[in-house]
Amino acid sequence: FFALQSLVSDHTSNDMAAAYFHSSTPQQPSAPPAPPHVEGAPPPSYTEHPLDPGVFQSLVDRIHATCALQEAVYVEWCNQQDAAPGVEEECQELQHIIDQGEESVGLRSEKVRRLGELLRISDEVSYAVQLKEAHDQAFLTLVQDVDIFIERCRQRSSQLATDAVSIHRGSRMAQSEALQMSQTILEWEEHMQAHKAMLEQRVEWRRKLKESNVVQSIRQTAQKQAEKAAKKEQQLKQREENRLLSIERRAESSLQDIKKAQRASQKSVLAKHRVHEQKGYSLALPPRHRYKFISSRQRHPSVVTVPPPPTFSHDQLAQFLQQHVRDSLFTLTKPSIEMEIQSVEASQVLVYSLTTFIERRYLKRDLYDIYRGGHVSSSGAWQDVWDGSCGWVEGKEGTKFIEVPGSHHVKRCFKCSGKGKLRCSRCDGATRVKCSRCNGSQRFTQFGEDLPCDRCEDGKVNCSKCNHTGYIKCKTCEGYKHLIHYDKLLVAWDSLKSNHLFAEDGLDCRPASLLSARGKVLFAEKYNRVIALETSERRLNDASRKAIEYHNNTCAPKGVIRQQKHKVLAVPVVRVEATWKNHRFTFWVYGKDKSVETAGYPHELLCCSVSLCCWKGDKPCSIV
Repeated sequence: FFALQSLVSDHTSNDMAAAYFHSSTPQQPSAPPAPPHVEGAPPPSYTEHPLDPGVFQSLVDRIHATCALQEAVYVEWCNQQDAAPGVEEECQELQHIIDQGEESVGLRSEKVRRLGELLRISDEVSYAVQLKEAHDQAFLTLVQDVDIFIERCRQRSSQLATDAVSIHRGSRMAQSEALQMSQTILEWEEHMQAHKAMLEQRVEWRRKLKESNVVQSIRQTAQKQAEKAAKKEQQLKQREENRLLSIERRAESSLQDIKKAQRASQKSVLAKHRVHEQKGYSLALPPRHRYKFISSRQRHPSVVTVPPPPTFSHDQLAQFLQQHVRDSLFTLTKPSIEMEIQSVEASQVLVYSLTTFIERRYLKRDLYDIYRGGHVSSSGAWQDVWDGSCGWVEGKEGTKFIEVPGSHHVKRCFKCSGKGKLRCSRCDGATRVKCSRCNGSQRFTQFGEDLPCDRCEDGKVNCSKCNHTGYIKCKTCEGYKHLIHYDKLLVAWDSLKSNHLFAEDGLDCRPASLLSARGKVLFAEKYNRVIALETSERRLNDASRKAIEYHNNTCAPKGVIRQQKHKVLAVPVVRVEATWKNHRFTFWVYGKDKSVETAGYPHELLCCSVSLCCWKGDKPCSIV
């Protein structure tokens, strides 16, 4: 301690050295007297540097004062500094035990006595640590000053040597003085190098290197851990982005599926229309007043009360997922058992559906049938094909054929002109045809002999087609001579469906699953023509209005809308974010049946060609 005090006093007593070595902008000490100057020669440059015997001697004195401290004392300070954390920790533990007061009086007094000893040791350790830190600071400052002095000696000696060999720098006396000054500075540098080597052999320098290595090792370890954590965070971020992108793609694909289903429904109606036209039926457009809708009902606000979201415990959600996994094929059950649920979001998804039943009529004119007699009534004749009812049943889809009333009339057969018979095409009314055996020659050859024909008399035989009458029955009228003509109507009943989903943000689920899920009916209505909803939910109102306009504009001009019905369904949906071994996945529980839909579930379908699961424990096999 006294050596340290003398070191500090010696260090602070020399104002010139302190100003030169410790200030950021050191003041230059007074330069020694300038050497004699030769007329016309430039002044010597070595007088500009503050290197003089006083600065050198002051630095040497500081080195000796620093080395006066015994190494055993410094080692004791280091040992006490190393023991400081343990003493502090033991003091805190004892203080905590004493504050609780759960032990007996004897043990407690022993703890108090031990705590007093530790506090005294802690004060000594703190004082020793302060001394060590002050000594370390002075030692490091001294080493830095020695390095600076050596470096400046090198620069100054090099410059003086250059000045000495330069002719234009001055006279011979100046060159001699420069060489002498350079030699002196080289000796100072050699002495300082020896003193620096002595400082590097001391325990303070070894302690400094050890602490520097420890600090560097700690920094490297912290840097590696930070890089590893950043890499892991980047991987998790990338995985989360991929998962969100997958969910977004699923939602977009699901909406495309809804639009595709709607287009398929429309194409199905158009395909049936083409099939009817290919069979010769032409579409009979209804009169304008048939499909122009004028509402006779007063518009009233529709009441849609959305129920509160469902609530499930974590155990119930895990049971739903486990049941879904057990019912699935080749799906690992371990993640559903060991997973950790991170977040749960519940909501009610509103499903709006509109169904329109359309009736189209196709007419095929001038069909006929055999008239076998009887009275042909013309009563109840239709002025238009849309005048009469065809007996549509609610919710029915299909086709029906009807003969148009009042279109029947009897005409003579157009094939036989009302004769009921046609001339025989074989004998052309001659009743006889050429013999097929003798070909009309009355002789034929058999076994090389010329023989007379025994089948015919004059080379002709009776016609077997008309039975020797020369006429055959008309196949069109079957001999009744008249046909009854009429118009035939094909009635086609089809349905057009539209669905819209309204889910809260983040509760995206496959719409095809939601459309088939069971929920609570909030609103249902069916009429010949429905009116757009007017509720507090603006999205519902817009969807209802657009769907009804689309159905009316698409279906009405080519047919008659027999019935429309729309409803609003509330499907409960619970979205769950879960993790299993740093793998994040999502699953939904929706509908009254508690159906489950998963996204990113670990190892959903990983199986070999032999239908065996490829997972061994927690990792996939090499085949996967």
